[in-house]
Amino acid sequence: MARSAWSSSTHVLDFTDPADTAEGVPALQRLLAGDIPFISRESRFVRKSGERIWCHITSIIVRNDDGTVLYGVKMIQDITERKSVEERLQQLFERVPVGLYRAAPDGTLLDANPALVQILGYPDRETLLATNARTLYVDREDRHRWTSQLERDGVIRDFAKQLQRRDASIFWARDTARAIRDAEGRLIGWEGALEDITARKRAEEVTRELAQVARELSATLELSRTAEQIVTAVMRLFGIRRAILFALDADAGLLRCVASAGSGAEEEWVGRTMPADSGLNGIALREGRPAWTADYSLDDARLTLPDWIRARIEAEGHSSGLAIPLTAAGEPLGALTLRDVCGRHYDDEELRQLSVFANQAALALRNARLYEEARQERREAEVLADLAGTINSSLDLSTVLTRVVEGARELCASDLARLALPVPGGNEMIITHSCGARYTGYATLPIVPGRGLSGQVLATGRPCRTDDYLADPRISKEYAAVAEIEGAVSEMVVPIRTGDRVEGLLYVTNRTLRPVTDRDERILLRLADHAAIAIRNARIYGETERRRRAAESLAEVGRLLSTSLEVERVGERIVESLRGLLKSARVVLMRLEPGGDLRVVAGSGHTPPATSPNGVVLAGTNAVGACVRERCPVTTSDVLADPRITVNPADIPEFAESDHRSVLAVPLLIKDGVIGALSLRDRTGRVFEAEEIQLAQAFADQAALALENARLYEDAERRRKAAESLAEVGRLVSESLDPAEVGQRIVDAVLALLRVKVAGLFQLDPDSDNFVSLAEAGDLGSLGDSKVVLAPGTGMVGLAAREGRAVHTRDNLDDPRITYTPDVRARLTTALVDVPYRSALALPLRFKGAVVGGLWLRDVPEREFSQEEIRLAEAFADQAALALENARLFAAVQRQRDRLLRRAARPPRAPGDRRKT
Repeated sequence: MARSAWSSSTHVLDFTDPADTAEGVPALQRLLAGDIPFISRESRFVRKSGERIWCHITSIIVRNDDGTVLYGVKMIQDITERKSVEERLQQLFERVPVGLYRAAPDGTLLDANPALVQILGYPDRETLLATNARTLYVDREDRHRWTSQLERDGVIRDFAKQLQRRDASIFWARDTARAIRDAEGRLIGWEGALEDITARKRAEEVTRELAQVARELSATLELSRTAEQIVTAVMRLFGIRRAILFALDADAGLLRCVASAGSGAEEEWVGRTMPADSGLNGIALREGRPAWTADYSLDDARLTLPDWIRARIEAEGHSSGLAIPLTAAGEPLGALTLRDVCGRHYDDEELRQLSVFANQAALALRNARLYEEARQERREAEVLADLAGTINSSLDLSTVLTRVVEGARELCASDLARLALPVPGGNEMIITHSCGARYTGYATLPIVPGRGLSGQVLATGRPCRTDDYLADPRISKEYAAVAEIEGAVSEMVVPIRTGDRVEGLLYVTNRTLRPVTDRDERILLRLADHAAIAIRNARIYGETERRRRAAESLAEVGRLLSTSLEVERVGERIVESLRGLLKSARVVLMRLEPGGDLRVVAGSGHTPPATSPNGVVLAGTNAVGACVRERCPVTTSDVLADPRITVNPADIPEFAESDHRSVLAVPLLIKDGVIGALSLRDRTGRVFEAEEIQLAQAFADQAALALENARLYEDAERRRKAAESLAEVGRLVSESLDPAEVGQRIVDAVLALLRVKVAGLFQLDPDSDNFVSLAEAGDLGSLGDSKVVLAPGTGMVGLAAREGRAVHTRDNLDDPRITYTPDVRARLTTALVDVPYRSALALPLRFKGAVVGGLWLRDVPEREFSQEEIRLAEAFADQAALALENARLFAAVQRQRDRLLRRAARPPRAPGDRRKT
């Protein structure tokens, strides 16, 4: 405390900071005049050392009875430390990026920091404080619920509500506040923190929508419906004017519109095509990332577009565009194009969300395509099996060929199908059967070598095709008038052959821009094979009685072929029929294995076959090996004495002891490819006649169809199961954030579909770069006792991650490319004693180019993996990578949310609180 007389030569103002002197003098004058009883204020003082300190000053005047001033009393308290704390708190209040406020119960705003002014869109703090908080609410009920909870609980956390800015725009806010009460407990106001969470709310909404879209996409495997769901969903999620889905036809180099949604005429888009390298789509596919333009009307050299697209853009007024490539397992599937008003901009968050959606759409599109291909192949197998039954259940060649034409039109999805046969006694052909034709003069229209597309097939004996019949310079114009009547655009013609002779022609024609494909050619050649069999059977049926009996046997086999896809059952009927017709001692049906060996499928008779105990004839040996090599029948009266035939040394003792060394071997041919052989044995010295060889070849054709149909059906079933499993895994990925659950479903599916012994899924630990086993299935042996951890770069998974592709080895323990840590090698060596599965396939799990894990398959040492099996494994690897990434993103969001909750839960410090910040 300081006591001073006002007349003293030294005054307290002499020690006051000059900046505060002007403020203190008027108050002192009022005190001296008796207008106020005392002075209480804060001011800065200057010490003798020159240091400035904050002090709280209380001044009073002591007067005598007549009111004369005797002296003044000043109480000075050093508050420097408190002022420092208050200044830091004020700076925090001013600078924190979260909106802070104080308000009265009636809604009057008492204080607000700059962040709140900015969030609410007001020009300055004073303008905001002049606004009542009640007017900021979009829903007044939110205000009622907020105040009720604060009055009841005293605090409220993370209250989400919609507010409106000064410009009337609406946003989502998250409010954490507490009630302020006086010493008697009366409510005197609120204070709290407000955060703009509009972007987060939208991201959450889009995430939920994406999950729903993923469930919708995984619920269907129909290609057209999947495409429609994709464009409809992207319209709904991102509020654009038009969405178009283009599917890539890599063979034709075209993008074909398969679905469109939005304002304008959708029929003007669907079915139209554009070059795959043009426009934004071409840029997106070429660069593997989204491509964007604010205005198509600008003179941009990149945007070379077909006239029809430019016309649609002008008509619909959607001059901004964004193209997103759709890829799965590194394979481009097409592009998703978004159209909107001129200048539409896509921020980074929208592009990220669109990329996530594109990944989901690409997987759904590929699953649908796989399912569609499986469905088509299954239908193809069914049609071919039905056709085989028709061939062999009817002696009417016209009935069979009509079914061939109908099957060609159905399986190739063409507008027109035709079949031509030779004119008896002439060198020309005419169309005898058609389906979907407009032209009525085929019965008198000769087809001769060299004229038109069919003439080229007659001249060369090879399939021919064109994507534009009338404009193709290779095609002569003798049949141009017929092509115009038919509206022919693309066309394919394949020969119907029996041996080296062309017995007929099979056509398919499209009246639109859809080109014929390699798949169409494959189907037509199979149908042509059936037609050739029907023609050959018809020729046989018209001959002698003995051939009639042979034809009846063929028909019986054909009926069995049409009702059963069991190769063993059909094979047994074939060998029994052929042995009875040709009176042979033994007939054996064999299938060609990938390595060239022949494995027995069915046999009839008592003479032991010249095969190893497991029913295998080594590649290139004996008569069957010779017929496979030469792709034509091989006959000999004594197999041991024929220099053309190399007998397997292991079979020589059996042949030497047998008096049945006469052999007829005929190949099983499908499209000039050998898939097996029929072997007939009889007494030594027997010579098989030409008609007997021809009959054996007819049965071989039936056997080839049986093997091929069974293979097609098996492939179709495998693809169907694969597509269904992928769809199921896709649904699980969209519904579960547990990578272990999804991983287990994936390894179980891969184990069943690829028929491997062991399947394992590894996850990359980002902290250690180790690969840690996440899920396993199959016969693990001792490896199943605990999780396997692979150090960086080790094991099959490390090799696959290093090379960035699928890798295969016949011996995963002794392959020099593969390294293991000593403990893992020891465990693997021990496990392989009980479960010797050394052949292995490993694939990296990649998400946006980064390796996040690996898929490891093991099987017996001789196991090889086809490209189709590798592609299927890659599809499951993509699903696994997506599951791991979804789980990682979810965990990151949870961690961020927890941090924000902890920060928001800290109570604000009251004025005067001297605790260190």
